[in-house]
Amino acid sequence: MVSRILFYIPAINAPVGGAGVLLEWAAWLGQEGYAVGLFSDEPGQTYPYIAHDLTVGYEPVVKHRKMAWLPLRQRLRTPGYWTPTPSARNVRPDDLIVVPEFAAELIIRSFPENRRVLVVQAQDWLVNGSLTRDYIASNFEAVIATSQICSDAIELLGLPPALRVPLAIDRSLFAFGEAKKQVIAYMPRRRGAEVRLIVDALKMRGKLQDFEFRPLDGMTRAEVAANLRDALVFLAFSQSEGFGLPPAEAMASGCLVIGYTGAGGDEYFDGDVGFPISDGNVGAYVRKVEEVVQRHRADPAALDAMRRRASARILEVYDPAGSRAALLAAFAGIAGEVRAAM
Repeated sequence: MVSRILFYIPAINAPVGGAGVLLEWAAWLGQEGYAVGLFSDEPGQTYPYIAHDLTVGYEPVVKHRKMAWLPLRQRLRTPGYWTPTPSARNVRPDDLIVVPEFAAELIIRSFPENRRVLVVQAQDWLVNGSLTRDYIASNFEAVIATSQICSDAIELLGLPPALRVPLAIDRSLFAFGEAKKQVIAYMPRRRGAEVRLIVDALKMRGKLQDFEFRPLDGMTRAEVAANLRDALVFLAFSQSEGFGLPPAEAMASGCLVIGYTGAGGDEYFDGDVGFPISDGNVGAYVRKVEEVVQRHRADPAALDAMRRRASARILEVYDPAGSRAALLAAFAGIAGEVRAAM
């Protein structure tokens, strides 16, 4: 019998996509009457970048185990490592823990007695051998995948099909922008050297002098959304993604999206709704940006039709109502007794 569903989310105070998804799921389940909570490896976490009213617990045992993987000299200099703060034992033995794939070993070692559900938002942890078939089968009673590429990786391991909960695009933030400014937006968090090379080359070559290049970094989700509504073009620098939310949010906002799919973006980013570039082909990338801008100058109607088509597709396929329904169906089978007991 499960008493609560607890989501482990690491101590992150920036709007990282994967953490935001788990926060959204926890909030949805709580709204549907499930006993839900969050716990972290640092005290005082609030996750202010997404609205929720859930209690965030602190588990020192998780922090202690994370520090145990640090070099000895660093551990010795870390306050509280040898005498960690006593835990209030926020996690109880009858709690069901929802675990992101990157934290699988950490949570298993910290709470070996608990039931666990694995959430796969990045296929790398499966294809690089970090999470094997036997390890997943023996430690998790269910696997949830958020994208096609993650579902495929689960299948290739020979495991039962993953429960699929598609990601959701927040329509209140990322909606089609009709009027655009001469702005080229991009996120510099991935592929730093490549981003600098491409952006600097586009500026140096002089064909886009009437455009502002706007990096979207260190912003809230609302600020990112506002900038995407402004931008005519979004440069995608996705890299080995499980899905890749930024290009999808840019499409929803009516941007012309050019760049890398990051593999996970293949399920939505194709030539009908954007301009995918072969991974690492920086020359083709620069030339395509210049070509698309020139095409829009010459015949904006054709590319504006693409913008509308891309936005409509993203908002239809990645609708929050459908994502929420899939999540509720998944947890009705995994932990329906939690809701029944409320």
